[in-house]
Amino acid sequence: MWARSLSARRCAEPGPFPSRPPRPALANSRSLQQFFNITRAAERPWYARGMPSQRPRANPKKMRTDQRSGVVVTETSEAELRLQERIRQAQQEAVSEVLLPTPSPDLLQRVIEDADGFAEAATAKHLDPASPPVACSTGCSHCCYQLVSVSAPEVFRIVRYLRASTSRIQMEEVVGRVRSLDKATRGTSLKARVNIKKPCAFLSADGCCTIYAVRPLACSEFTSYDVQACKRGKRIGFKPFGLIHEKARMIAFNAVRQGLQDGLAIAVPEADTNWLELTAAVSTALDHAAPEQAWLSGENIFAKSHLSQSGNR
Repeated sequence: MWARSLSARRCAEPGPFPSRPPRPALANSRSLQQFFNITRAAERPWYARGMPSQRPRANPKKMRTDQRSGVVVTETSEAELRLQERIRQAQQEAVSEVLLPTPSPDLLQRVIEDADGFAEAATAKHLDPASPPVACSTGCSHCCYQLVSVSAPEVFRIVRYLRASTSRIQMEEVVGRVRSLDKATRGTSLKARVNIKKPCAFLSADGCCTIYAVRPLACSEFTSYDVQACKRGKRIGFKPFGLIHEKARMIAFNAVRQGLQDGLAIAVPEADTNWLELTAAVSTALDHAAPEQAWLSGENIFAKSHLSQSGNR
């Protein structure tokens, strides 16, 4: 089974929402299984090779913002870049393997579940055991005041989860929070979002993620070794050099996110595969009875939900 997330922004029992569903088995995807077979045979983790300079740790002096995903990353070595590309390629191939020749809403659900699990498993394999524990803990929500980039399948998974897991009254409350935050943040830049002192619409009063089971990949990727830096980020904005993230997790999740989008562009070329802003996209998808089908058919339902329109790129 897939490894559990290192991110700890969850409740033991997240209100009315069920716990995270079991991960699919590696054998569900030939491309993803092949990645681990090759890695076991030809590329042991850095920490097992006794090469400290290539351990997947963050260097606070060598950080940048990835232009494709908007995620802060550290400068990477050649070995790390090769690994990142192999993960991206495996994820891209896995998307086509699942969706072609006939994409469907259920297959989109499988694609994002596989991607989530693959990112977790790749992180677990390449995490240096000598790395210190991250500062993230249950109820920690300092980073939940930002714009979040998501792919369309991630949005659909969240909407499916909400519709299947909430009562009518609970759904009305969730929709109300989503609409309110969307109204306050749509079209804002990352810098302007800092001045809007409203948390993520899915954050509970006690700082727990109510959609933790299906949270975006960007949220799963986001970790920190310094809670004080996170507090500063919440107050003044998360600067590109402001946090030190767990590096193996960054490499794996950034590569999976890129591979997911690249694979979608190949498998469903008629669909809109731009990066979307979480709140705006979920708000839009909630307006559709069958958003996956509309998206697969080429309907541009997210035309006003692109992350670039929020000033993030």
